[in-house]
Amino acid sequence: MAASMAEIIAAVGVMISVVYLAIQVRHSNSQARLQTHSDTLNHMHSPIQQFLAQPELAEMIRIGGTSPDKLTEADWFRFGYYYLMQFNMYEFLYTAHFIESATLQIWEGTDASWKNVFQQEPGVRKIWREWRHAYADPFQGYVDTIVRDAEKAQE
Repeated sequence: MAASMAEIIAAVGVMISVVYLAIQVRHSNSQARLQTHSDTLNHMHSPIQQFLAQPELAEMIRIGGTSPDKLTEADWFRFGYYYLMQFNMYEFLYTAHFIESATLQIWEGTDASWKNVFQQEPGVRKIWREWRHAYADPFQGYVDTIVRDAEKAQE
């Protein structure tokens, strides 16, 4: 009888441990998603802070997005590297969404924003075509589809 009682107590102890571990895993996943959210915002804000502090950069980005042929070669180069940073952020979030470590809200909002940028700004579509080689699938294919859809809508 004592052995049976010991087995029951051990089984209850194992069940309590499993429940505790499940709670810890859930908490850890929530913390990881929150960290991804914070990292994404930091990635997004860094380039934006640059052009807010530099009006000439903001103007170059505005012109490059809507009228890329009006940029000098040097400004097109700067425009490309600015968007390389932006595409890196988008890829980071795409990957975080793909592995389910990003919140659905930040993914949907950011993705909708990028789709709008590709729709409204031919210069961003053009710079994507120049830099797309820097990204692997599935992200490259995903953005290629967005760009193709935006170009079809413009026709």
